[in-house]
Amino acid sequence: MGTVLVIDDHAYMRALLREHLEGLGFTVITASDGAEGLQVLERENLDLLISDILMPGEIEGIEVIATACELQPDIPIIAISAGGKAAAEGYLDAAVALGASTALGKPFNLDDLIEVLREVMPDQPDQTVHPAP
Repeated sequence: MGTVLVIDDHAYMRALLREHLEGLGFTVITASDGAEGLQVLERENLDLLISDILMPGEIEGIEVIATACELQPDIPIIAISAGGKAAAEGYLDAAVALGASTALGKPFNLDDLIEVLREVMPDQPDQTVHPAP
């Protein structure tokens, strides 16, 4: 399938995304903040990056996305954010402008995630984006 890096400051969201993505056949690496995520980006060859935008610490998702585009220019990036409807849309639009492939507002369900995976990874066999029966 491929290796996915999930960066989110909420442990529950990391665990949920790990469970869903592993169920779809991906290998998942998680990071709890932007600094940790950048360390992974520098050492791993990834097939997909999913990054929250608003995170505590000095490095937020926007910087992660910009750096990912420099380090791994071909990596599909899904930006995710909550932060209220209007705020989330603004941050997600900025993420796409800076190089994210697409954006997904929280909360989202597994069907939303699968649809976005199909969009950003069209070369994957169709069965890779279906949960196991």
